[in-house]
Amino acid sequence: YSELGVNYIRIDFLSWYEDGEDRGMGIVGRGYGRENYKLALEYIKESAAKYDVFVSLVMPNCFNNAEYEREYGHMFRVVAATFDSKADAAASRNEFRAKYPDAWLLNNAQ
Repeated sequence: YSELGVNYIRIDFLSWYEDGEDRGMGIVGRGYGRENYKLALEYIKESAAKYDVFVSLVMPNCFNNAEYEREYGHMFRVVAATFDSKADAAASRNEFRAKYPDAWLLNNAQ
């Protein structure tokens, strides 16, 4: 992909790969376990670095305060389903906005 000029890759449904579960739908597959998830992320990071590609991890479980996602991805997308409840998701969003009041500018920059 780098030969085509791709410098950003978005990898989705990571929670399904890790444990085979979607918090809204229940079991959706077999899952490959925490250790295999870590190995996959390590490989992705190594390959992305080789070709200077930015990696966005989408729909991860973020277990242990997102220890693997923080280590192996450049960014990760967190949705309400990542949290135990909508209240927890809203509290996290509000905490982030309080700590980084200008973060919305990142999405609106020209």
